[in-house]
Amino acid sequence: IQSVTVDLSQKVTLRLDTSSRLFVAGDHPDKNALNALLHKETELSVLFAEIASQSAALRSIHSLYTMLRSAAPVAALDNRKLPPADTSYQVSIKGEMNHFYFSQNN
Repeated sequence: IQSVTVDLSQKVTLRLDTSSRLFVAGDHPDKNALNALLHKETELSVLFAEIASQSAALRSIHSLYTMLRSAAPVAALDNRKLPPADTSYQVSIKGEMNHFYFSQNN
């Protein structure tokens, strides 16, 4: 894999586009260099898509488990908060902190 020096003092957010290719979402000074690298290294997109799929499945299993353990599962089904259809999975990196999460597209 080619290397790129990235300024992690500013948040870098990676997300999959509609073609399941990883890209830098938002503004970052190294955005163009990172996007060029991500476009070249397609295996990173494949791995990220797998993590996103497994995370979505785990979230669904957790929601089902919570509903079934409820005293009134049908009521829990009606009251649960569902993510909007256009949610996406992403990672944000800043300094030594990073987190993966589902975020609504803006």
